[in-house]
Amino acid sequence: KTAGLEAQKDANRAVRQEARAAAKAKLAAPEEDEEDGAKEDEAADAEAAKARRRQKVLKRRAANLAKKAAAEAAAVVDAAGAERDAELMRQAEAELGIAGDPAKRRKVERSLFASLGLEEADGAEE
Repeated sequence: KTAGLEAQKDANRAVRQEARAAAKAKLAAPEEDEEDGAKEDEAADAEAAKARRRQKVLKRRAANLAKKAAAEAAAVVDAAGAERDAELMRQAEAELGIAGDPAKRRKVERSLFASLGLEEADGAEE
């Protein structure tokens, strides 16, 4: 996935370099005739439009790769496992007698963390 993004970045750089080279060549070449200048302008415009289309395609590909990576990451998360974990937490809270009482749960959590040496230095709660 990272290699694909690097390849796209390289392609983007190449397109930008081509556009710069075309612009420099246009500035360096003296216009001999208005007709030739118009043709060169049309060619430069066509080349610039082509570069913009290519950039747009590359951006779309990068966005699609990002969406695909996000979907794959979401597929790794086990929904059934998350539900089992939540049920285990509910059972543990019930066994500790802190289910349904947020204030009591916070108090017990603080005392457990303090006994484990995991107190927060700034006193902030999550």
